[in-house]
Amino acid sequence: MSSSLKVIQTLAKIGKILSKIVYICCIIGMIGCLVGGICFACFGKGSVHIGSFEIKSFGDIQIHGLIEEDINLSVGAIYAAILTGFIASLGGFITSTFGVRYFKHQLDAGTPFTFEGAKKMLHLGIAATVVPIAVDIVTSITESILENFMKGVHRTDTEVDIGLGIMFIILSFILKYGAEIKEDKNA
Repeated sequence: MSSSLKVIQTLAKIGKILSKIVYICCIIGMIGCLVGGICFACFGKGSVHIGSFEIKSFGDIQIHGLIEEDINLSVGAIYAAILTGFIASLGGFITSTFGVRYFKHQLDAGTPFTFEGAKKMLHLGIAATVVPIAVDIVTSITESILENFMKGVHRTDTEVDIGLGIMFIILSFILKYGAEIKEDKNA
């Protein structure tokens, strides 16, 4: 194995580990947002009114009062933060899934120059380009809907970065070209 391939394989191992860490953190983030939202709705101060729905509190636990006083956010802003956190975690989960798949294939194949690897890199690039845009759109729609039902919802200022996704797409064509040269050389 050449020294360049060793470096590439080491970087792929690091990429796989980092992708798995992001994957796990995103799962924890989604679960945390779900649990936090449910707890906030169920154990709030008095009742929470969401449109025509009313959710009663349980027992003497009053989370709303504690949170609102300590961080000076409205109930609507807190729900918006929980939902946008869930949406962002879901987007990261989807993208990191493609990253894990690519790096696993690359390590199993022993080289980045395979047609399947190029295809997986293309999928990763598309996901890294489309998912942030979709997360931004869904977050904006969610906040707009919440603004109609709750007071104090603040819009999230986001910046969508698609540069990494475009780089992965370009890299997928370089990997495909390398696979073609490798195939021609072996033929």
